[in-house]
Amino acid sequence: MQTFIIGYIADKAGCGAYRFRNLAQYINGIKDSKYRFLEPPFEISDPLILANTAAIVFKNDASQTTIDLIKHYKDLREKNKFKYNLVMDFDDLPFKVGDGGAGDVVDENIRKALDLMHELAKQMDFCTASTRFLAEELEKHGLEKVKVIPNVIARYLWGYPTHKLARKPLIVYPASMSHYGHRGAVTDVSEKWLTFLKIGIEQDLFDFMVFGDSGQKEDFFGKKLGKKIGNMQWSHVISYPSVMRCINPDFVIAPLADVAFNKAKSNVKMLEAAALGAVFIGDVFEGSPYEGILDCQKVTKDDTPKTIMEKFKFLAKPENYYAVQKAQAEFISEFDLYTESRRYIGYYFDVMSGKK
Repeated sequence: MQTFIIGYIADKAGCGAYRFRNLAQYINGIKDSKYRFLEPPFEISDPLILANTAAIVFKNDASQTTIDLIKHYKDLREKNKFKYNLVMDFDDLPFKVGDGGAGDVVDENIRKALDLMHELAKQMDFCTASTRFLAEELEKHGLEKVKVIPNVIARYLWGYPTHKLARKPLIVYPASMSHYGHRGAVTDVSEKWLTFLKIGIEQDLFDFMVFGDSGQKEDFFGKKLGKKIGNMQWSHVISYPSVMRCINPDFVIAPLADVAFNKAKSNVKMLEAAALGAVFIGDVFEGSPYEGILDCQKVTKDDTPKTIMEKFKFLAKPENYYAVQKAQAEFISEFDLYTESRRYIGYYFDVMSGKK
């Protein structure tokens, strides 16, 4: 008899895929798998399914439907002595911290939903979080039992790193340049990053592409320089890996502000770059998700536009580029940070079953 993981995943963006759907698709495609994932649009009452369910996972929703579902499954479990766990999954910091991070400036409706999710999470048997920092913050806010399940990348979607460095490198920033900056949040793209990028574009040292609203290019770089910058509209999470493979970047950058919201983030942008074979460069500070990258890839508080440019030129030398590319690929394999890893799969199901 198979064991089920049931998910109610309201998140239609990347996190829902990384935290549930990518693994579900992979496991459900294995003919004789011991586990099966279900993502039903309604409650399940079938005792044959629920008696063989390890966990019911809730994510990114605080609607009345979720409230009703939680009550439904708690009542059925008590009545029938089912042994499944109720789990709430988190990959973002849901609290106001006061340091200007994105979570401090969300609108009133989002804030109400986040606060309600926090209250619903207290009814769970345990919660899961994408990073240790996030888990510790959730525990500080009254969630007694939080387990860490890291974000990983699906090789069946991203492939293996075979990228060849272009003569004129392409740098891609696959995130929002403002990240709620238009609402008053501290922007991730600092002045030193902007200056470095402006110099590189003006001197024709590299091409640059950003994701999201094309208006952001002009907001950050002005109209004249903005015309030289490529723009890719947001893509659906299912097509995102193939879009990135088509763009075929040489470098992926991740400017990051030193705020708690970002400290709670995972290193998934680095994992994506590594899977593509693009060399990653990102901000590193105490608690940064990218602390584990090589020194030559780190942008620190002491860096200037000049030193960032020096690091870029160092990494753009083929012998250095391919050495870092290889190190990134080895990092994913060594720590089993990919969906298909037997170790990761075993750990995931052990956590959901309450064995860890």
